[in-house]
Amino acid sequence: MRIGEHIYGPDQHGLIWGYRFGRERAVETIDSEAALGFLASTEQRGASEFVWLHFSLANSASEAWLRSNLQLPEAFFESRTGRAVPAAEPATGLDCRGRRA
Repeated sequence: MRIGEHIYGPDQHGLIWGYRFGRERAVETIDSEAALGFLASTEQRGASEFVWLHFSLANSASEAWLRSNLQLPEAFFESRTGRAVPAAEPATGLDCRGRRA
């Protein structure tokens, strides 16, 4: 596995690390724009492909990107701000689009 060169710090949307994985391909480093392309192109990727995205939640641009581009439950954002998250609705088991896995 060869991973491309990383520039220190988050990109303009707060993404620190982004990788695209797949059974039939080498691991590829991606930025937030490439992640959007991956999420939008369901016909062009295999079922075994996925992305791993690590955002800086201290970066205000991260929340804006996550809200605009993923379907995450409100409990995710509430958990970041310290507001109470109902125990009956845990925000776990989410796929890359924020849907229940």
